[in-house]
Amino acid sequence: MTFLIAGIVLLAVFTQAVTGFGLALVSMGLLAQTLGVQVAAPLIALTAAPLELIVLVRHRRSLNLSAVWRLALGSMIGIPIGLLGVRYLNEKVVLVVLGVVIIAYALYALRTPKLPELKESGWAYGFGFLAGILGGAYNTAGPPTVLYGSSRQWSPAEFKTNLQGFFCSTMCWSSWVTP
Repeated sequence: MTFLIAGIVLLAVFTQAVTGFGLALVSMGLLAQTLGVQVAAPLIALTAAPLELIVLVRHRRSLNLSAVWRLALGSMIGIPIGLLGVRYLNEKVVLVVLGVVIIAYALYALRTPKLPELKESGWAYGFGFLAGILGGAYNTAGPPTVLYGSSRQWSPAEFKTNLQGFFCSTMCWSSWVTP
């Protein structure tokens, strides 16, 4: 069992290192089935924190704070909702929702449709809110954030760094509001 968990985490860390996101998407679907959501979510949070901080420091010149703070503010409202959902909903329901999110994002990634360009930065609050719910429940704030970054047409360096800045800020907030 230990080797299986280590292998899943290693694959997830590799994905995160290559793409700038995906650690939780890769690991949560597998670890939640193996360990349960209550154990998998904190394990992934502890694994992701140092990795995201390293990437953020390394690419800090590409960070666009004006994009990140709006996403982070929206997520601050969503995170407690996600935390409450994972705590009080039946674990089977939580796993089904996690599965739907992972499958929907995988289908999006396979098709890579041309998303409309979002010229207004106000969309960040809504995408951040959805990311907060998913991040609070599953540590999978990536899909809404990736969709937002793609729609804003961030450069590859800005994309990777903004995601790390967002993930670091939401991780701090999550740990503060978690009872």
